[in-house]
Amino acid sequence: MRFLGADSLGPRRSLEALAALLEDERVAHDIGAYPKAPPGLRVWAGGTVEEADLEALFPWLDWAYAVLEEEASADA
Repeated sequence: MRFLGADSLGPRRSLEALAALLEDERVAHDIGAYPKAPPGLRVWAGGTVEEADLEALFPWLDWAYAVLEEEASADA
């Protein structure tokens, strides 16, 4: 988890970068944590969300994580 480490962007900025990647790919919208909340992601999974849509999101989370890990490794 190099991209989340102190030697990188830090957790908040790293997760913002992950959310931005997902938004750029039109996979997720407004997935970042609220500014005053701890660093993280928000995924709505209420009654109006199809299970298949959530299942489709998970590989994209892995993809975005891998992209940021690769970038962090290249910067090291």
